Amino acid sequence: MPASLTPEQLQLVTTALDNGNVIEAIKLYRSFTGCGLKEAKDAVDQLRAEHDAKLPEGQRRKSGCMGVIVFLVLMGALSIAATTHWLV
Repeated sequence: MPASLTPEQLQLVTTALDNGNVIEAIKLYRSFTGCGLKEAKDAVDQLRAEHDAKLPEGQRRKSGCMGVIVFLVLMGALSIAATTHWLV
């Protein structure tokens, strides 16, 4: 359960989350509460989930892995290109 934050502190943490700055949100939470890293991460994750649940369906964050898939495909293509060039 997240520690009590003032409305201003909560706004700063959620603004950092909205901007995609999860690490900044955790740093802010720690500075406001004095808690440890794990507790702050868990609290920020909970705040993020609660915040996202209030958003309309089309605006919610997606937990997809498209970036990882693209990276793996590119690495595979580079590996094939390097192997083909090495064999020639």
